[in-house]
Amino acid sequence: MRNLIRFAALVFCVALLLTAGSALAGQRDAGVPHRYNPNSLDGSIVQIEFGGVVWSAWAYRNGAEYDIAVSYRGAGGYWSEPLFFGRNNGRNEMQPALTVDPFGRVVLAYSDRTDGSVKWTVRGLHGLWT
Repeated sequence: MRNLIRFAALVFCVALLLTAGSALAGQRDAGVPHRYNPNSLDGSIVQIEFGGVVWSAWAYRNGAEYDIAVSYRGAGGYWSEPLFFGRNNGRNEMQPALTVDPFGRVVLAYSDRTDGSVKWTVRGLHGLWT
C-alpha cells in the first residue's frame, strides 16, 4: 500500500511539472519575440497581425547605435529570429511603424535619427524585403 501511495504521488508530481513547463513555454513565446528586451535600452515594440501571423518591430540597441529589428510569429506559435535593418551602419534607426498594404504586403517605416529622414521597406509576397 505504501508503494502505491508513493507511486501515485510521483505520477502526480511529474504531471504537475509537465503541465507547468508547457504553460510557461507558451507564455514565453506568446507575447513578444525572445530577442526583444524591454529591460534593456531597446525601444518600444509595435505589432500587427495579418493572416494569422503577428509581426513585431522595435529599435534594437546594438552597442552605440540602434537598428530596427523585425520578427514574426506564425501559426506554430514560435517567434522567428529577427531580421535587422541598418545593422552596424553607424546610424540610429528608431521609431518603427508597421502596416499592411492593399496587396497584403507588410510595410515597415522607421526614422533615421542621424539625418532626420524617414525610410521604408516592403516585404513582398515571396518573402523578400525590398
